Amino acid sequence: AYIAGVAERPLTHNNSPISVIIFALDMVRVVDEWSEKLNANVTCRVGVAYGECIGGIVGNDMLRYHLFGDLLVMLDIAEATSVDGRVQVTFVERRGPLRTSKGETHDFAEVGGATYLVESNRP
Repeated sequence: AYIAGVAERPLTHNNSPISVIIFALDMVRVVDEWSEKLNANVTCRVGVAYGECIGGIVGNDMLRYHLFGDLLVMLDIAEATSVDGRVQVTFVERRGPLRTSKGETHDFAEVGGATYLVESNRP
């Protein structure tokens, strides 16, 4: 799993949630093209979440940059429950259970919201 994001404020045309969703859709498209070209059975599913987190370098022997917070739980669930070849977008709108597009409910006291499956109509 890989994480990409937009971290600066203020939100602008280039620095917006829509840019992240377009990036995610492009990831799915490029993986599909690469898979077809190699005649390999490889798919991509993407989760997109919005919220706050904190990050920093952790470790002694093998330093890694790591992110922490409820956002990462939401992001993990959004990616894991997405559909192959699709992008699942989760917006935290209220506290309560997270209901995924597959009908699963994940009950987190601090996290909740609606999810949306997004697909591109571009060739």
